[in-house]
Amino acid sequence: MTIVLWVVVVLLLVAFGVFLWKSSETWGVTQIVFTLLTLLTGMTLLPMLAYSLKTRNAWQKQVKELRDEFAKLDAEVQRLQYGDVLAVDQAEDALLPLQSRLRALQFGVGRVWRSLALAGGDANGFQLKAVAGAPALPGVAAAAPAAAPKKLDIPEGLVLYAFADGLIENQMLPVFFLGEFKAASVAGDTLTLVPTRPLLPAAQQVLANNQAPSWTLYELPPSDSHEPFLAEGAKGADDLLFGNVNVERIQQLLSQLRPETLKSYLETGRRAVDGDPPQAIWTKVEFLQDTEIIVDNPEKRSAIDGGFFDGSGLAVDARLQRPEGESVKFKVGDQLVIKAEAAQDLIQRGQAKQIDNYYVRPLNDYGYALNAVPERLAQLAQKIDVLNREMGLLAKVNEQTDQVQLAAQQEQVQLEAERNQMLVEGKALEAYTQQIEQRLNDTNQRLKDLYANNVSLQQQLVAIQSSIVSMVQAREQAVSTTP
Repeated sequence: MTIVLWVVVVLLLVAFGVFLWKSSETWGVTQIVFTLLTLLTGMTLLPMLAYSLKTRNAWQKQVKELRDEFAKLDAEVQRLQYGDVLAVDQAEDALLPLQSRLRALQFGVGRVWRSLALAGGDANGFQLKAVAGAPALPGVAAAAPAAAPKKLDIPEGLVLYAFADGLIENQMLPVFFLGEFKAASVAGDTLTLVPTRPLLPAAQQVLANNQAPSWTLYELPPSDSHEPFLAEGAKGADDLLFGNVNVERIQQLLSQLRPETLKSYLETGRRAVDGDPPQAIWTKVEFLQDTEIIVDNPEKRSAIDGGFFDGSGLAVDARLQRPEGESVKFKVGDQLVIKAEAAQDLIQRGQAKQIDNYYVRPLNDYGYALNAVPERLAQLAQKIDVLNREMGLLAKVNEQTDQVQLAAQQEQVQLEAERNQMLVEGKALEAYTQQIEQRLNDTNQRLKDLYANNVSLQQQLVAIQSSIVSMVQAREQAVSTTP
């Protein structure tokens, strides 16, 4: 492009020289000189004009880039605040949807007072002060000085549930339950809390080790839900009712739970399988006819006065009740996930059909648990005392048993020695018996030989006797025949 411009300039100069040469026939020297000076003067203005054009183009380019960047930033601000208005599902990280989710999560706990610094106290009472701005995080630069802390709008006598804050995902969040407290006095930004019952040993240890520099107070006991344990942007599907769970967060927060309890958090929302507890089975149904279900109780009250629902499951908290009426209407084709018992009732009446079954972790009643745990611990303490006494008796019995066992072992040693001696004597008796048997056999053999010899001698004697008798008879006969 630069070469082309220079070529154009050279051509213009040539053309100017030609025109000037043609005009020299009628012009004088003065006109020609002033024309040349005019040309030279104009040429001196060309660099300034080029620089001005270059600067203008650069500024126009920068303005265009800034306008484009501003448009992108404005669109990003709109997206972060409202989400993508063209998308079917609003962005999960948009400000207004996040605020809506936060209000839904905080709905069950009433008012919340966060980042209250522990200013002092003991087991009989604690002083808390409101902290101006967000608390400092480890490894994060401190923010600019915040405005003075506001006064605490906590009525005296209000029962509060206190939690110790801890660092989770680079945020200070409640991580440990300290106990139930009563607001004894409120003076400006300072609050004095008194425990409604003796603190648990674990809470005493946390406070003694200064592991609760900041507190969070809840007007109502925290409510359990599935959403805090889901992965970011989790969406329900046919095989997962709530979407994917945040395994890393669950393992970080709930690593101390029993394996079977931890497994229920990891598997909530999956399809039901054989062996799942009946109370954890929820059913997705599709309505076959228009159906109207009553969900609100005509009575209206606050959750502080007795909970959110009555004994039959109808909403009694005015904040939960529908302004349109006490019932919800469903049309043919609408789908709903409800408890298996309620689903079976609709199916048996022919109002709906079953689509699928899901395993849903039963939600915890923290209000009941936080009040029942101290009583349970007291009962366990009594059982521990009984077991300690029984263990003392068992220790004495074990001691006596050890003594009897020792005597039995000593007796066993003596019996072993006697047995060994008997074995030695038995072997000696066996050898002596063999000797006696050998001698008896020899004697029997000798007796047999003597007997045989006696029989032979007897036979000889009988023969001699017969011979003598014959000789005597012969002589008697000879004498009797002699005259």
